Amino acid sequence: DERHLLRLGHEAETLETDEDFSKWGRVQYMLGKRLELLEEVGRLARSIGITADVEYSCETAQHFFLFNIVARWEEFEDRVKDC
Repeated sequence: DERHLLRLGHEAETLETDEDFSKWGRVQYMLGKRLELLEEVGRLARSIGITADVEYSCETAQHFFLFNIVARWEEFEDRVKDC
């Protein structure tokens, strides 16, 4: 898994694998993972009827989480306590 292993020097080039374990390969892996997770945020937002562009950046995703998901979760917890 590229996020855990970092190989420096020319040794990374000799690996017989499709993954890139160099410093830049690790960066590219994390950027790709970021985009994948932001797509999931957009899917979650659309599933609860939010049409704003919450998957634009990690910052907008965090605001979406705080103001929409956490608020709904706290409301759910309050309803459960009342039962």
